[in-house]
Amino acid sequence: MKTETKFLIVAIIMILSVGPMSYFFSTQPQQIVPPEKNETTSYTFSGNVTGTIIDVEPYIYFAGISGYNNRVFAESILRSIPEIGNYSIDVSLNPNGDGYKYSIIVPINDSAQMKKLGFRLAWRFSQFFENVVNAVPYLHGKVALPQNFTIETASGAVNASTNRNQTLNVYMIYSRQDGASLQAYCPSLVTSLSYYLTKVSNLCFDTGMLEQQKYLGLSLLDVIFATPQEKVMNLNAKKIAGLEFRGRYSFAGRDSVSILGLETQTNSSIYLLPESSDAYNGNFTIKADYTSADDVARIKAIFAENNFTIEKEYKDVLVDLPENITLDGKTYDNFNLASALGQIGINDNIGYYNFNANVTVIYDEITNVVLSKVSLS
Repeated sequence: MKTETKFLIVAIIMILSVGPMSYFFSTQPQQIVPPEKNETTSYTFSGNVTGTIIDVEPYIYFAGISGYNNRVFAESILRSIPEIGNYSIDVSLNPNGDGYKYSIIVPINDSAQMKKLGFRLAWRFSQFFENVVNAVPYLHGKVALPQNFTIETASGAVNASTNRNQTLNVYMIYSRQDGASLQAYCPSLVTSLSYYLTKVSNLCFDTGMLEQQKYLGLSLLDVIFATPQEKVMNLNAKKIAGLEFRGRYSFAGRDSVSILGLETQTNSSIYLLPESSDAYNGNFTIKADYTSADDVARIKAIFAENNFTIEKEYKDVLVDLPENITLDGKTYDNFNLASALGQIGINDNIGYYNFNANVTVIYDEITNVVLSKVSLS
């Protein structure tokens, strides 16, 4: 997707937000190729520039669209986050389509809590707002440009310069911090004919806001260092979701085996792991749908006919999760995860079992639970 297209998408999102945004849209972003010197006294560019964050205002902004007109519920989410004291919230019709526009401002009393608070807002609203990965909470601050910098435009790089104290007004993802480097997209940068920056006509945007935020505004490093904690819990396996078979296959002496045909015949997905020295032999995992006990015998018979030796077999089950989980003496609210997938034995029925739970907690939010039945072989 072109940068200009992404910018328009972000612009639609940001116009849903709070008052200070409105003047941003007074001019249309444009890409202008420098004309001949005798036709103008300046150049105007749109593109990316890189500078250093030097000042962030003590507020988090959050603009979202929901299919529900429920201010009371939205406020209950805000009050459920301990780090939030005061807040303001505005609810109105979505001017760009169906649903309702929510504009939220949260003052920050402790800048050290900004990343934690931003993530908790994104996580707790992720099932109430639509497409939070495209519109996470954000900050407003200033970014200082170096005296010599590059404008990365759609048609190429432009080397430009400015004075020592040039700053940009930038909207940025909530996890950005003072002193860090930031790439910003600016829709209108005006320079002299010698490429000296004379004017920034509009606000600029963190380029991360033009991309999906897979981790709701956090970086990969923030996520991978979140070590799951183990706990045994007695939980209700309420529904059989499918079957899993594991074992070995041997295709030696066979002209061909149609994996796609087997998948279609058994309504399953087959994952093969060949031995490095022998492509005809290896391990397999099969995931199959479950409708009745007859499925188990039918599927096993079909795979046995095709030289699949099943060594382990399980039922995948949907398991209810509690509203609160205590780990190492600290209790966490389980805000979004009503259930998780687990496994029981092939001959087990739905009901309560002890499960080993691997629970991932990020900034006091339970973000993932992986279950396996205790003593499952």
